[in-house]
Amino acid sequence: MHAGLLAVAAFAYADPIAAALKRAKTPGGHGGAAALAYLLWRQLGVHPAALPGVRTWVPSLPAAERSRGRSLPQVLAGDGAVGLLTRVGSPPDQKSLGRRQRRASPHGTFLATQAVPSRVVLVDDVRTTGATALAAAQALHDAGADKVLLVTLAVAGQDALRGRRSKPLPVGQVGQVQNEGDL
Repeated sequence: MHAGLLAVAAFAYADPIAAALKRAKTPGGHGGAAALAYLLWRQLGVHPAALPGVRTWVPSLPAAERSRGRSLPQVLAGDGAVGLLTRVGSPPDQKSLGRRQRRASPHGTFLATQAVPSRVVLVDDVRTTGATALAAAQALHDAGADKVLLVTLAVAGQDALRGRRSKPLPVGQVGQVQNEGDL
C-alpha cells in the first residue's frame, strides 16, 4: 500500500445499503443515487465541499456507464467534483474473477487526465478487495498527488467485518474522517 493513501467507508456492504446499490447500478436505476450520496456524507459526518483537496471519482468502465446512464461514483462524489481519471484498456468484469485475479486485474487501468493536486479525495461506491481503488489512487500518485483519501459508500468482505473505527486507517479497514488533518 502507498503511504499516502487512507480509506474510509460509511457502511458495510449489507442490506439495505447493498440492495440500494444494486438498484442504483441497474439500467435506469439511478433514481436513488442522490439519496445514497446524501447517506454517504451524512454517515461520515462531513460535507463533501468541506474536505481539503479536490474530490474526484473512480470512473466506471465505459460499457457499464453507457448501460446505467450515469456514473454512480460521480454522483456520490457530489457537486463540485472534478474528473481526474480515465479508464485505459479493457479489464475483465471484476464480478467474474476470483479474489487473486481481482487484485491484479485493475493494475495500470487508470490514467490522470489533467494536473493532479497534492491532496485528492477519491470516491467510489463499493470497496471489495481494494484493488480498483488502489489502481486509481496509484494513477493519482503518479500524476502528483501526495495524499489520497478513498471514500466509499460501502465496504465488503473481511474489511466490513472489522467494524468501524474513529479515524481513517490504511486501505483494508473502515474508518471515519475526523478533521482536515486526516487528509
